[in-house]
This record gives sequence, C-alpha cells and structure tokens, in this order.
Amino acid sequence: MRRAHATLGGLGLSPGAYNLLRALGDRDDMTIADLRKVLRVESATISTLVVRMERDGLVQKEPSPHDKRAFLLKATPHATTLMRRADQLMAVEASDMTHRLTDGEQLQLIALLERVLKNLSPED
Repeated sequence: MRRAHATLGGLGLSPGAYNLLRALGDRDDMTIADLRKVLRVESATISTLVVRMERDGLVQKEPSPHDKRAFLLKATPHATTLMRRADQLMAVEASDMTHRLTDGEQLQLIALLERVLKNLSPED
C-alpha cells in the first residue's frame, strides 16, 4: 500500500484523487453526490477533495442542466493524461504483488475480492 501511495504521489495524485478520477472515468454526467455514493465517503470529504482537484487542474465543475443546485464533474485533459500513466504504474504494482501466485490463485483472489466488494455494497 505504501508503494502505491508513493507511486501516485510521484504523479501528484493522492489515493483519493486517483479513486475519484477512476470513478469519474470518461463520464461527464456525475455529480458530487453520485461520486460520494460510489466512493462511499462523507459529503465534506468529497467536497474538500473536489475543491483541491479543481485547484490542481484535475477536474472541472459545470452546472447541471437538470438540477440548478448540482454541478457535474469532468476530468480535465491533464487528469486524463495523468490517469493513463497512473493506471500503467498501478498495473505494475499489482503485478509485483501477485507475481508469485499461480494463474488459478490469481483468479481465486479476484473472485474473493469481488465477493468482499459485493458485501460492502448496500443491498438493493
């Protein structure tokens, strides 16, 4: 985990910013409330992060055409470039962590982690 933080930090990204940009992806229709739900964080946490990311040129806020009180978030071209590099580096990190596992063990790990994530999701 420390290595991942250092890797992201080398690009000027915090783990929170990385996760927000991953959730945002190429979409331009997510509000702060949407991201709060996806990332499972408090409103104050996401608001502070968005302000910092907007200041750093990673996201842009645009008024929502459907809700005058809401803003839609969009990753900037700079953020998109950073994310491509971050994803490459994080893939190397993941490979380094699992390289001693067999293919079957890696598949089993993925299946178990998916179950854990499902348990974290609110039931529909």
